[in-house]
Amino acid sequence: MSLQDISRDIQSKANLQKEQIEEQTNDAIKTLESQFEKNFSQHKENVLEKYESESKLVSTKISSKYSKISKELELDAKAQILETVKQKALTQILNLSKTDRETLIQKLFKLAKKLIKYDVIYTSKSDLAFVKSLTTDKIKVCSKANLNGLVFETENGLEKLDLNFENLFTDILSENEAELQNILFN
Repeated sequence: MSLQDISRDIQSKANLQKEQIEEQTNDAIKTLESQFEKNFSQHKENVLEKYESESKLVSTKISSKYSKISKELELDAKAQILETVKQKALTQILNLSKTDRETLIQKLFKLAKKLIKYDVIYTSKSDLAFVKSLTTDKIKVCSKANLNGLVFETENGLEKLDLNFENLFTDILSENEAELQNILFN
């Protein structure tokens, strides 16, 4: 064999090895690309799942906060409505016509007679003459500033029955608060 033949033979083997190496390299690159694509796809899916999970959590938290705020606003609005209704009703009671006021005072007298043996009655200056007309001379009738209704008292002041309109109204409201709320809001 000649040197040229040996050189060709080496060259041929080198080319064959080069082709095998290139083929192995190409196969390795394809395998790495395939693994990269799988890993990238898996990572992308994981990121999307995490994003969706966090998005749902944030959405749930926002929804919960919104619901809580909405409920608080609703309760505040109901409280304001209830207070407005109470104030309007009290204003109407305090501003009764003379006839309605006298009718109410007569009813309070009947109630007081059942509950206390009184010697003194306190009333407003505007109701003083009417209240005196309902009593005997033995009963002392006095006017008291800012009093709407009647206050009955024993002579020694140990017993007292407060039937002023505001207190009566407050008592009636507290006893019937649930019913009032039911009427207003249901």
